[in-house]
Amino acid sequence: MPMQNKFFLLFLSSSIFTCPLLEKINLFDDAIKTASFEYEQIFVELDKEIVRGKVYIDRPLNFKIETFEPYKSELILRNEYTYRSDFELEETIRYKTENIKSQVPAFIFLESKKEICKLMTEASNSNSIKNLKLEEKQGELKKISYTDQFETFTEINFYNIDLNNELDKNLFNYNVELDLIIMN
Repeated sequence: MPMQNKFFLLFLSSSIFTCPLLEKINLFDDAIKTASFEYEQIFVELDKEIVRGKVYIDRPLNFKIETFEPYKSELILRNEYTYRSDFELEETIRYKTENIKSQVPAFIFLESKKEICKLMTEASNSNSIKNLKLEEKQGELKKISYTDQFETFTEINFYNIDLNNELDKNLFNYNVELDLIIMN
């Protein structure tokens, strides 16, 4: 009987307490169904412009990233499809989300705490992101940093986080005025 208790404690410590930071960050709480926030993405080791925009989340299957600077674009996940709109090219490309999920680090906002923890603790996470780290202040997500599939170290800072307020469902429609290209 004592051996069973030790195994149970070992199981608990490796499954629950591996990512205590996720328990602190309100954005990842199961009670949070909608969120919007501004972001600033910095490519630390590259001489690239800072990317600025806004994110909208309506769990479980609606997600949008609007980029304002240095160019205007949108990435919208709606149900099983993802739409990537480039306003300069005047086109939107539709993908099956499952086919590009690993290429879009921001999709972690739709993952469970368990999946995010897995990304944070595995030595070689995937073909997409490695060394995922989160920073919080008083329960609010402040920064995500990671190394992408091209070995570029990236930091994303978050501002003006708004939780559980109603979002207009039309936010998650792609711009039909742009040409639509369908990818599998």
